[in-house]
Amino acid sequence: MAWQSPKNLSCLADSLLAPLSGMAFADAFLFSGLQEKFMADRQEVVLSERERQCLRWVEEGKSSWAIGVILNVSENTVNFHVKNAMRKLETSSRT
Repeated sequence: MAWQSPKNLSCLADSLLAPLSGMAFADAFLFSGLQEKFMADRQEVVLSERERQCLRWVEEGKSSWAIGVILNVSENTVNFHVKNAMRKLETSSRT
């Protein structure tokens, strides 16, 4: 294919995109509106350092007892932090 000037490339792009312009741009506009709404409704979750530590070990499959041994805290303390993180993350299970 011979080299084309930018003007010709622009015309080619316009002719290829013309059939899609109405539908694609409407979809993109709708999607961006939904995305903005979703982001506006979403609140940032702030976890404490200990909650994050506990969740990292939960992710590795460790039990509350094992996490307690690793972090040098009681099993009840681990459960406290995990339950607080689960509440903040609006989840009902550790998995």
